[in-house]
This record gives sequence, structure tokens and C-alpha cells, in this order.
Amino acid sequence: MRLNGIQSDTLPLSIPESQEKKRILELENIDHIYLGQGLIFTPPLSADTEFLQYLKTKKSNEAKYSLDFLRQNNNKENEVYCSARMQELWSVFTKKQQMSGVSNEAFGSFVYDISKNTISKIFSLSEQNIQTFQCDNLMMALETVLLSINNTHGKITTILLPQKYQYSGYLDFLEKIKGLGSQCKIKTIPEVNNSGMQDFEELSKILEKAEQNSELCLLIDQEHNNNASGYDRKSFHNEELLALLLKYKKSCIYFGDIAYKGLKESFLEPYEFVQKCEENNIYTYFYCSFSKLTNYRSAPSFKNILFVIKSDIFSVEKMKKIFQKIGRSMGIGTSSQSAYFMNMLIQDEKFLKEVEILRLYLSYIKESLFHELQGNLMQQYFNKNTFGIFRCLPLDIVKKLNAGDMQVVTVGERVNIWPLGDPLKRKFFKELCFAI
Repeated sequence: MRLNGIQSDTLPLSIPESQEKKRILELENIDHIYLGQGLIFTPPLSADTEFLQYLKTKKSNEAKYSLDFLRQNNNKENEVYCSARMQELWSVFTKKQQMSGVSNEAFGSFVYDISKNTISKIFSLSEQNIQTFQCDNLMMALETVLLSINNTHGKITTILLPQKYQYSGYLDFLEKIKGLGSQCKIKTIPEVNNSGMQDFEELSKILEKAEQNSELCLLIDQEHNNNASGYDRKSFHNEELLALLLKYKKSCIYFGDIAYKGLKESFLEPYEFVQKCEENNIYTYFYCSFSKLTNYRSAPSFKNILFVIKSDIFSVEKMKKIFQKIGRSMGIGTSSQSAYFMNMLIQDEKFLKEVEILRLYLSYIKESLFHELQGNLMQQYFNKNTFGIFRCLPLDIVKKLNAGDMQVVTVGERVNIWPLGDPLKRKFFKELCFAI
């Protein structure tokens, strides 16, 4: 971003199309702000005054949740954030492992037990009712789900996707499942909109027709996520979804993508929908990714866990055997040390404090944008149903934001609001919004 002659580069170097656009803007000497991808950015000092005022309105401990706590180690203002506490603990942990002579154990029962304990603590679930599988990324999780269902129900014939459900690797995944021999088709369903509503009448018709046609569906859900379409579904709609999953449990299996645990609610606060699935013995899969809380580009490499909830038909022990079989066939050999470290990390007070400050900071950004964009069509995208890690905007709005003398450079149609914690950048963004 360049404002008033001050250059601040927040552009991840891995995105060629944005690099090219940034180069063109700079050659033309056009002010711009980069708001792409879901990376977390370290809060600038310029955000401190407003953030402290926000904490006062929430009656939060101003000293305890100082943004200075996030500016440790190599975390510099407006640059990609990496958990200082995670780095500190990982360094100590690996040194102890080396000194003790512990080998890098292959993927085994120890990893499963530790991962189950991690998920149990995060979601307040009984370890007896869940089974886990450590994944490198969402694509691996989806592949594992398809292979797992193949061992319980048979081949998936239809994948149900919300209309705007797109994420990094989306097309690669679809190509890969074709390569695995799957003939499944993709069918779009009504998405959760920015008011938190979803057309369940239409979804019910789709599921009813699928059952009549003897289709086996995988419903990939966006709720409780902050990807390009992740608005929070109204709670009464979640009840409707549970009813549909129970009604069509023989022909439809649910996959929930849960990203950024700890930023929508306190890190160890339960997520009611997952608990309801456990209570009702609904055969469901969930992918929990909290890698970006630590910065997924740094060690340890495995920070994502796929878990399945037991049902009346499939026991936890059976699912464990299936996961072990999949792990061997996929050639996965993640270390038990990484799993143990993840478990230790989520129980560390300093790490939990980091995440809580990030949660409050994100909430401050979202509420500031909602207040400052009052009367503007962009306001709806920062309401209480979204937590704004990055939002999916209508293409016509993106084109308008990227027109004229001041521009927002985005990846696809996504806007990352983390950099907008800086009042100067938010002012720039506000001017753009009111100019369209």
C-alpha cells in the first residue's frame, strides 16, 4: 500500500496476478491498498488508541489485552503475523526432543489419542464420541472424507456446494477426485447470505430428489468459516439443518469447514452445532484449521485436524481403523511430536491470550468498518453475521473498488480486513467505498 508517499508492502509474494497489478499501479503512481488472502497482519501502533477505546466500551481489561503483546519477536507493524509464543514454545520443545533422543515416530495410535484430546478440549466433546485424522490442508481433508465414506457407504455420487464456496485449491481438488476415479457431479445449493438466512426449502427439495435418485451426497458446508462465502447461519436454521441431516442420513453426509477457531468465539468456547451433532449421533465430518493463528508458513507443519463424530451405525473404533488404512494408502507419516505440540499449545495461557487479543482486534476492525460505512452499500458485508477474515464481494463491487485513481487490489473477489485495523488504511478504504 502507498498512502501519501509512504510505502507499506502487505502483498504476499505467492500471488502472481496481484503482483502484476501492484506493479502497474506503482508505475502509474496510483495510490492503492492490498486486501487479498486471509493472512493475519500485525497491528500497527496507529491502531492502539482506537483499540483501547473499543476495549473500554466492551468493559475488557485494557492492560491485559494490549496490542503490544502481539508485537513480539519478529512481528512488525502491518507485516504478516506469526505467533511469537508458538515460535518460542516450538524452539524449546524441539530442543528437548533432540536432547531426549526421541525418534520421529510414524503416524500411529499415539497421534490419534493426542489429536482426539485436542479436539475434545477445543469443542467440549467426549473423546469417546470422536475420531481424528491429522491433515496438512483442506484438500487432504476432503480427499480423506471421500475415501472414508467409500469404506462406510460407497462412492459419493454428488457433492453439494454452496454457490459461492470457493477456496484455495478448489479446482485442483475437483481435478484430483476425477483422477481418483470418482464420477461424482457437483451440484450447487443455496448459500448462507449476509443476513444469516438460507433457503432450506430449496435445500430440502435437492436432498429429497437426491434420495429418490439413489444418490450419495456429500454436503460441504460454509457456516462457521471465514472463507469467501462464510457468513454465519442463524441458529434456528442450524436446527433445520440438523433435522435434514437426520432425515436424509442414508443419502447425505455432512462436512463442516471450521476455520480460525478462536476468532469467532473464545478459543475453548464450544460450538453448539458440533455438540448437537454429537448429541444426536449424526455421522458428520468436521475440518478444524487453526494454522493461520500461528502462521501456517512456519513449523510445526501439521496444524489441521479432520474429525468424525460417531453414529448409531459407525463406532469410533471402526472409524479409527478406516483412518489408519487411509493414512497408510496416502503415505502419511506425520510425527507424533507435532500432534503433542499442538495439544500443548492450546493449553498454554500465553498462546490463548494471543488468540484472544487477535479475536478482540478483529472484532474492533469489523465494528469500526460497520460504523464508518453507515449508509453505504458495503456496510452489509461487515455486519454481525460475518467476522470478516476475508469476504466475498459481488463482482460489480470489486470492479468499482478497483477503478479510478485510488484502488483496492484483491485476489479474485476477496477482501481481507486485517490491514484495516490501521485507521489511515481504513479511511482510505472508506473513501473508496463512498466513491463507488
